[in-house]
Amino acid sequence: MPFIGNTLHPFQGGGTGSNPVGGAKVNLGGSSAHRPKPSMDFPPVALPPGLFVAESSTHLLRSHTALAIAAMSDPQGSRATSLGSRRGRRVLQDWPDCCMRLRHWSGTIEPMISHSAVCPVRIGRDREVEALLRNVVSRRTTFVTGPAGVGKSQLSSEALRIAEELGLGNLIGHCTPEPAIPFEPFVNAIRRRIRTMDAATLIELFGGGASLAAALFPDVAREVGAPTEPAAQADLFAAIWQLLFRLGGDAGTILLVEDLHWADADTLQLLAYLIRESVDLGMWIVATYRDDEVTRRHPLTPVLADLARERHYDEVQLHPLGREEIGAMVRAIFEEFDDGGEFVDVLYERTDGNPFFVEELLKVLIERGDFYLHAGDWIRKDLSVIEMPSSVRETLLSRTRSMDQKSSELLHLAALDGDRFDVPVLAVAADCSFDRVEEMIAQGLNLQLLTERREVAGSTYM
Repeated sequence: MPFIGNTLHPFQGGGTGSNPVGGAKVNLGGSSAHRPKPSMDFPPVALPPGLFVAESSTHLLRSHTALAIAAMSDPQGSRATSLGSRRGRRVLQDWPDCCMRLRHWSGTIEPMISHSAVCPVRIGRDREVEALLRNVVSRRTTFVTGPAGVGKSQLSSEALRIAEELGLGNLIGHCTPEPAIPFEPFVNAIRRRIRTMDAATLIELFGGGASLAAALFPDVAREVGAPTEPAAQADLFAAIWQLLFRLGGDAGTILLVEDLHWADADTLQLLAYLIRESVDLGMWIVATYRDDEVTRRHPLTPVLADLARERHYDEVQLHPLGREEIGAMVRAIFEEFDDGGEFVDVLYERTDGNPFFVEELLKVLIERGDFYLHAGDWIRKDLSVIEMPSSVRETLLSRTRSMDQKSSELLHLAALDGDRFDVPVLAVAADCSFDRVEEMIAQGLNLQLLTERREVAGSTYM
C-alpha cells in the first residue's frame, strides 16, 4: 500500500527510552553479535511521495530491531535466514522491500518512485504514418485496423497530431458495445464541439439545411426552435452533412470514429453516406476497428465490401511489433536499459509483440520490484526469480487490487459506459463528488488502468 508523506522511525520499537535498538542480539552468519547502544536516537525519515512498500514491511521495520540491523549490514538478504522466529520467517517474505526502505534511509539507494511503463515515444509504424500523411492531403478516408492492443489508438492520436499541425479542427467519437443514443459517435463528437456555443451561434449553425439535425440534440432543438421529431433517413443524413460542413469551416476538420466493431447498423450507414459524399465536405475521416472481431455476419463487413469496391478508402493494417522493436520499447521505457537481449526475448515470447501487453506486463514488474532504480540505473532481477504474469488479464487484475475500494467501485462503474466515460455523468451515477472521481482517475492513470486523451473541449479517459 502507498505511504505518501508519512514519517517513519526505522529502528523504533525494539527497545525503550533512548535506546531504539534495545540491546537486541542478532545471529549474523552463524555467530552472535551484540549491537552496541547508539549514542542518540535515529532521526525520523520523511518518505517522498510515490514511495510504495508493503504494509507488513512497515510493521516489521517499526517493531523488529533485528531486521533493521541485519538489513543495514546485509542488503542482499543472504544472512536473513538466521532470524529463526516466526516473525523472522515473515521477514524473509518482505526482505527486499524492507531493505529498499532502509537503504533509502541510509542514503544508499534512490526512493522507488512510481514509474510509468507507457512507452514515451512512437516505436516503428513509419510506413503507417506515411500513409496518414498522404491521406490527410487528399482527405482520403482511412481505416486503421488490427487486434486489441496493437496500437490503433496510438496511430489515431498520430492522425490527430498531423491534422492539428495542418490547422484542421477535430471531431472525435467512440462507438460502445451498447450505444445509449442513435448515431452515438457522431452525436457525441458534435456535442463536444457545440456545448459551449451561445444561442445565437447555435441558431446560425442549425439553420436552413441543417435544421433537421437538431432532432439529435433535444436541448439544442428547443433552444433554436427546430423540429424535435426525427426526419426520414435521407433528409436526416443530408442535414448532418450540412452541419459537419459548417463545423469544418474553411480549414476543414478530421472526424475520428473509434471502435467501429461496436457500431450499430444505423451508425455504419451514416458513416458510409459521409464517406461517399466527402468530396465537398472538406473532412478527413479516420476510423478504427478490431479486424479480428469483424466476422462474416458482422454489420461492418458488407459496408467495408461496398466501400472497397467503390475505392472510397485506404486501409492501414497494424501488426504486432517485431523483436527489435520490442527491444526499442524496453530501452525507451527504462532509459537505455540493455541486458544483452535476454529479457527482451522472454518479453517478446510472452506478449507476441503486442505493445499494450508489453506495457501492462512491465508495469507489474516495476510494481513488484523486479525492475528497480539503483544509482540512477535500472536494474533487473535475475530471470530465474521473476514470475512473469501468465496473461494480461492477470496483469490488470493484480493492479486493480492496489486501488482503494471506492476507487475500484468507480472504475467498475465507469467500465459499464464502454471504453470512455464522462466525469460529470460518472459522478452523478455514483452519487459522489467530482473530486472523488478525479481521485479515482489519478489512481487509474498512475496504475495504467486508464489513459488520458486531451481534446479541444477537454480530456477524456479510456
